Parts: sequence; C-alpha cells; structure tokens
Amino acid sequence: MGGELIGLVAVILGMGVPLGALYTYYRVRKLRSEERLAAIARGVDIPMEPEYRLLPGLVHDPARRSRLRTQKSAFE
Repeated sequence: MGGELIGLVAVILGMGVPLGALYTYYRVRKLRSEERLAAIARGVDIPMEPEYRLLPGLVHDPARRSRLRTQKSAFE
C-alpha cells in the first residue's frame, strides 16, 4: 500500500504543480491585460511593456540586474 500511495502522490504532484503554475501565469497575464484595457478606456497614458517575458519575476535587463546586485538588502 505504501509504494502505490507514494507513486500516486508523485504523479499528482508531478503533473499538478506545472499545471498550477501555467494557470497562475495565465491568470496574471489576463488580469494585467484587463487592467491595461481599463486604463486605456479611462484615457490614462500607460508605458509600453515588453510583450513576453521568459519567466515572470525575473530581471532580464543586464543593467538593472547589476544595479540590483549592488544594492543592499533591508535585512542585511
């Protein structure tokens, strides 16, 4: 019984975690789009963003990445 349960949990987590990440990424993009469309409808000037990001939350600009590395954390 223990081996089957471990295998079942491994399969569920192995498939569930990536699906959850994809769904979360989809929802965040949808909410950002809705927010931008609402701002445009109100006439607010919004800055352009790159259309795609490799991974959300990561810094892909090398100059910004180096600035972030040199800044001290508030917890240090």
